[in-house]
Amino acid sequence: MYVMLGAYIVPDAQRLLDAFVKEDIRFDIARDETAVKRLTLVQARLHGGTGGHGIRIAIAVHQDDHDRATRLAHDLLSILP
Repeated sequence: MYVMLGAYIVPDAQRLLDAFVKEDIRFDIARDETAVKRLTLVQARLHGGTGGHGIRIAIAVHQDDHDRATRLAHDLLSILP
């Protein structure tokens, strides 16, 4: 069984997936367009779109790998110690 780890902007998702492959962590991915679908036409025009950050990659990991994946995600993406 796979459990959701989170949805990440593409560069962060790529970093995580590369690390998961190295660490033999089982995962599944899906495209998450929720942020883009919530963007109004006015917001898109005022801000010039999402700059590529509207599309996210939803990552689920195997339940047996969830603890390792969570630690790895924290280590790779956390801006705080």
